[in-house]
Amino acid sequence: MYNSLTGTVTYAGEGTLHLFLNGIEYALAVPAGVCASAEIGRTVKIFTWLYHKEDAVRLFGFASENQRDFFLKLLKVDGIGPKQALTLLGAGTVSDLTDLISNEDVGALSSVPGIGSKKAAKIILALRGKLTAAVKPLSGADASPYGDLVRALAEMGFPSKQAEAVVAAAASEMDGSVADFEQKLFREAIVRLSSV
Repeated sequence: MYNSLTGTVTYAGEGTLHLFLNGIEYALAVPAGVCASAEIGRTVKIFTWLYHKEDAVRLFGFASENQRDFFLKLLKVDGIGPKQALTLLGAGTVSDLTDLISNEDVGALSSVPGIGSKKAAKIILALRGKLTAAVKPLSGADASPYGDLVRALAEMGFPSKQAEAVVAAAASEMDGSVADFEQKLFREAIVRLSSV
């Protein structure tokens, strides 16, 4: 029904964001990070999802379409409702959570309030292999000279952190002056990642 709302922030706190738009003030349930970055009086665009049941109607808001998509995937996991999905999104970025699921890190997921080890295992079982690992933007001195290769590997489903480490290791062991170096580096990274 609503894809997004662009309006002025009038309140941000405790998982709730109020957005004033065309004479209407909307109350949206949002991940903790959205509240933390919101400034009163600032105009923002929030991507939305409408929750509708017989006894409740609630509007949820997200900083990006990617964050909303991840939220909707979490809702497909048995035992995970909107409140727990928001709590999970408040515990880290989509990229961080994707890495935890891809790496089957039950311990880290179960440390999120309201998510025990059983629910963490359910999330991993339901979503592993169904998420595209997101590559965090690299900048400054920390930027990888092979960022495009890492992104391509992440789009193939390899965990972004692992892909970055493997590409860096392989590059340091190969002769950078050979013809088609990047293609050879890419193939070598795929071989190493596939054998992990």
